[in-house]
Amino acid sequence: MLTTLLGTILATVWAGLCRPVRDASARCRLALQANLAVTTLARDLGGFLINPNDDTGRVDSRTGSSSVGRLAGVKLSSSDPTFMQIGYLDNSGNKTRVTYQLQTGAKLLRTYDTDTTGLVVAAEVQSFNVATWAGAAGHSGIEITMTFNSSEKATRTQPPNAPHDLSMSYDLVVRVPVLADDW
Repeated sequence: MLTTLLGTILATVWAGLCRPVRDASARCRLALQANLAVTTLARDLGGFLINPNDDTGRVDSRTGSSSVGRLAGVKLSSSDPTFMQIGYLDNSGNKTRVTYQLQTGAKLLRTYDTDTTGLVVAAEVQSFNVATWAGAAGHSGIEITMTFNSSEKATRTQPPNAPHDLSMSYDLVVRVPVLADDW
């Protein structure tokens, strides 16, 4: 009798406190990964590539100082929608490339021209798709769609028949020139 009462109390505490905390933790982890990916993409697509040797990380948007180059455009792969290459040109016409690609294990990898290992920008990335975008009034650019999916399952059962996966999806539309394949 006492064991049953204690079991009921523990089950109630678990359902009332622990499950929501675990779900909130998983949601925060997904939001953090999404924020890391969007912030990194925004910096790279913002106009200037920051010089990795400059420890301040600041760029003067008027002059482009402390930068490796200015944004030339984006190159997409016709056969791989999870691949995107951002091209930059410095004042001498030298090209620098930053590549984004979805890796196995749900990781979004950013590779710089001089860095062969790359940097994992975000984890728990279920999909990363890049496509050309044609808007109204002749505007064009790229559309980036990212979906983040938690490795943990939600424990809530309300509402009934609702999916129990924790996922977030983001669509980014960026107006940048799309570069030719030979760039």
